Amino acid sequence: MYSQPLILLFGHENSPQGQLSEVANSRCNVAIDLLAQHSNAIVLPTGAFGEHFNKTDRVHSSYLRNYLTNHGVEEGRVLLGTDSSNTLEDCLCARKLVMDNSYSSVIAVTSEYHSPRVRYIFDRIFRGIEFSVKEANTPPEFINNEKRKEKASFDWLKRNWVTPPLYEKNAPFPDAVYEATSNDQRHYDTVSLGAVTGAIVISGIIFQTVMTSTGTFPKAAILCAGALIDFCLLVIFERCAASARTARRSMRLTEIGFGVRGFSASYNPVQLFKWLPSIQTAVRYLFAVVIAVLVTFGILSAVG
Repeated sequence: MYSQPLILLFGHENSPQGQLSEVANSRCNVAIDLLAQHSNAIVLPTGAFGEHFNKTDRVHSSYLRNYLTNHGVEEGRVLLGTDSSNTLEDCLCARKLVMDNSYSSVIAVTSEYHSPRVRYIFDRIFRGIEFSVKEANTPPEFINNEKRKEKASFDWLKRNWVTPPLYEKNAPFPDAVYEATSNDQRHYDTVSLGAVTGAIVISGIIFQTVMTSTGTFPKAAILCAGALIDFCLLVIFERCAASARTARRSMRLTEIGFGVRGFSASYNPVQLFKWLPSIQTAVRYLFAVVIAVLVTFGILSAVG
């Protein structure tokens, strides 16, 4: 059993040229001080690739590693980085390393504005493992912007929290749980697609019926009924799409946490144009337009 602590060094950002941000440098400096204080400690730098922090062809953790070794840290005391793209994935990767090697404790190194999110995740991911958090002071010129971004990220995490199966030492991949989650994802995707198809078909039938109907009230009633049905289908779509997203995210986190990167952990959809909305947002707009058209024509039929 290892008697030394593991220092978990959270990254931040690097430029397209591979230069670390001042925030990342401040975290590295705290890690260097901790390595000096704990002569038998080792450090795990985090981060691979991501649109929001690293667009180069080298993993972000390699830049952290270079900073440490360039400032006197022995290469043998710096582990290879995590294959992760956000704080939760950093922690899941670190958990597997800790469980497999039985480190005595984990010391997380991050910035003061980021530490509440780290503690939130540690309380859920590092249950039964001794941990502490050491904070680096963020340069004053960056703190307000970083706090704003962190609030948005932390709020999103709490709204969308999902606890995947947690890795234990020598544990096999949880095939049964993963397969059940995959079935849930396919089910909810199918239902959400059915809701969209149903809205299109029903709207077409309604407009065809209105074209052959006589009298203003029957037309208005049919159109308003169609709008109500489409609204109900929109609610079904939203709930099922959200459930499918949760299932996909759980599958991705399970793969990362167990060190088995399959399709879910590796999938990175290519967006042809950055200004295009996501599929769910586009469907939401479609529903809104159809419902607005039905209600508008219903009102015009009633008053006409």
